[in-house]
Order: sequence, then structure tokens, then C-alpha cells
Amino acid sequence: MEGRCADVILVVLYFQGYRSNAGVAFVAAPRAELKTAVTFAAGGLGPIWWELWPATGAATAAVLLATGAALGWRSVRRSTDVLQARALLLFLGGAGCLVACFATGRTGASFVNRYFALATPLWCVAFLAWPLLLRPALARVSQSLLLVVLVLCTRLNV
Repeated sequence: MEGRCADVILVVLYFQGYRSNAGVAFVAAPRAELKTAVTFAAGGLGPIWWELWPATGAATAAVLLATGAALGWRSVRRSTDVLQARALLLFLGGAGCLVACFATGRTGASFVNRYFALATPLWCVAFLAWPLLLRPALARVSQSLLLVVLVLCTRLNV
């Protein structure tokens, strides 16, 4: 209890007298922000995402949305791995918030390659979630396929 009180006091002290020049954040161009979000998330594959852009964007959106939906479904069902599914779903949600912040703040802008290291955990969540969501043989094939694609792209990514 003492730690929580100290946390609240520190937050209040930190934000005392805070003024923002940013104004109210709103979604000005949802389509452009969605494209920026998919671009940022696809960047987690490495610089190769640009060479294969429409395919990497579609694959990124499909894989991450399907993984998120499956984790959401698994996290509400009564099963032995519900806690693992919830943990991965929370991690995916946190990474999704990061993607949303980048998409809102840098809509339509180009990204510096170092930013894409922040998008890599999205693919790690998918990689770790597949054994939980798919049959063991299909999960191994999916993980192996992602690994092979990344190994084949390594020369182009470097």
C-alpha cells in the first residue's frame, strides 16, 4: 500500500503545472494513419519490407489481426492456457498502442530504419502465440516458415 501511495504522489508532483502545446489529438486522416500503422508494423521484418511493400503490408495486417483475434478468443475461453493467452494479448495490445502512436504522430512521414526495431516485438508475439493457438504441427510449420523467410531476407536486410 505504501508503494502505491508513493506512486500517486510522484505522478501528481510530476504533472503539477504541466502545460501542453500539442492541443487535442484526433484522427485527421484515418486511411493515411492506417497505412502508416501497417507500414510501421511491417518494418519489424527489416528493411526488406519496402522492396516487397504491398505483400508485406497485407501479410502484416493479416498475421497480426488474426493472431490478435485468436488470442482474444483464447483468453475468454476456459482452458489451461488462458493466462498465457491473456499475457500475450496484453503484450500485443501494448505494442499496438505503440504502433497507433507512431501512426498518429508521423502520418505519411518516412521512417528512419532504427524505428523499426520497435516494431519487431509484434512479430515476436505472433511467433510465440502460434504454438498456443494452432495445432502443434501447424505451429511448427508456421514458425519455420517465418524463420525461413527472415533468413532468406537477411542478405537484403543487411
